[in-house]
Parts: sequence; structure tokens; C-alpha cells
Amino acid sequence: AARCHYHQTSPASGFTQGSICTIATPTGRVTITERQITITENSQKHTVLLPTKERYDQALWDYCGIRF
Repeated sequence: AARCHYHQTSPASGFTQGSICTIATPTGRVTITERQITITENSQKHTVLLPTKERYDQALWDYCGIRF
């Protein structure tokens, strides 16, 4: 419980510093932050910068089905 509280409330926690969306896939995971998308497939990571809000919004839609 203490670890969960830290992640949810601490200014030093990455989860309180900005938006993050992550979703498991059959071969790994896709993680999207306001600045980048990281695709992990079969233990291989590939990171791409998201230079604009439009690219961020599109990544959320493409990989997570989230639209604002």
C-alpha cells in the first residue's frame, strides 16, 4: 500500500509528472507519454518522439483507442 501511495502522490513519481498510457500487446507493450511512444515487441524496444500534440493524440487513438 505504501508503494502505491508513493506512485500516486509523490512529486518524484513519474506517474505524477505527466500523462502516461500503457497497454499490453500479445508480444509486448506500448507506452505513450506526452513526448514519446515506446513499442516493446519480443523484448526489443523502439522509441519514437511525438513532437506535437496532434501526433500524441493520434498515437493514443492508434494504439489505445482513446480520443479526446
